[in-house]
Amino acid sequence: MAFLGLLWVAGTPMIDDRLLPAWEALIAVRGREGAPIGEQYGERAAQNVSVILAGKLPPGVAASWVGELGWIVVADRLLGEDPKVIAAYLVHELAHAEQDRGASERPDSGY
Repeated sequence: MAFLGLLWVAGTPMIDDRLLPAWEALIAVRGREGAPIGEQYGERAAQNVSVILAGKLPPGVAASWVGELGWIVVADRLLGEDPKVIAAYLVHELAHAEQDRGASERPDSGY
C-alpha cells in the first residue's frame, strides 16, 4: 500500500486523497432537523482511526477495519462508485473502530 496522496488535517485521520470525496460526503451529512451528524462521525474518526486509505482487498470485501494499526481500508475497486456509497462503508468501519475502542476500555467485557 502506498502512502503517497494521503492528506492529514489537524483533528482528522490521514486520508487517502482518492477518498476525500467520500470523506467530504460523510462530513456533510445532516439530520432531519439539521443536526451535524457527519461532523460527529468526523470527531469519532479523529478519536479512533489513524489512517483511511484505498487498497487491495479480497473479492467480496468492500472495506475493512485493521484494528491493530488503526486503519480503515476501502477496496480500491470502489473508487469509481458514488462517494456516498463509499461514505456508507466508512460509517460501517467506524462502528468497528468504536467497538474496538470500547472493548479496550472495558477489558472485562469479554471481547
